[in-house]
Amino acid sequence: MTQRRQFKRILYVVAAVFAAIVLVDALDLFSNKNWSEIPHGNHSHYSPHNRDENVSVSDCPQRPPGENEMLSSQCQLIQFVDVDGATHYVPVDRNQNVPIDRFPTSPPGPGVIITATGELAAAGDH
Repeated sequence: MTQRRQFKRILYVVAAVFAAIVLVDALDLFSNKNWSEIPHGNHSHYSPHNRDENVSVSDCPQRPPGENEMLSSQCQLIQFVDVDGATHYVPVDRNQNVPIDRFPTSPPGPGVIITATGELAAAGDH
């Protein structure tokens, strides 16, 4: 095999590996995030992978969840707050006059939101 032919083969292999890396990165195949960024005009929305089909992408937040936050299936940004060894699930728009220990200690299920005062409500009732 000539040097030129061997060089071409190596070049093809390198190009294929590069293309595979770019594709895997673009598809977020090995990401541990449970949400996706969705471009929407001149801004983006952040949608959970388990988003309720009745919730519009426009209702999802325009910032990703932070380190101690999650997105519920209703696109509600919820913080994890530890109080006395218990993790409370607190919406980022909570009423600041309500103590943290009034918020639930489990995440909201499908079709449920946590109100600003710590109550669980059906998604359409708020």
